[in-house]
Amino acid sequence: MALAARLGWPAARAATLAAALAGYGVLIELVQAVVPGRSAEPADVLADLAGVTLVLALAGWWRRRAGN
Repeated sequence: MALAARLGWPAARAATLAAALAGYGVLIELVQAVVPGRSAEPADVLADLAGVTLVLALAGWWRRRAGN
């Protein structure tokens, strides 16, 4: 999702995208807490944040490497 966000909004600041995606990850966990048979796990939010950080960092590196 982070890659789609970066490609969809190339002019957006990485911090803005990270905040929006982190909020989405937290929202999904809150929704899962009220769905029968599902549970909210703080580790899932941390995994989401790690993925967002990794993809946005790689995308930034790629853009600098490409000269864009």
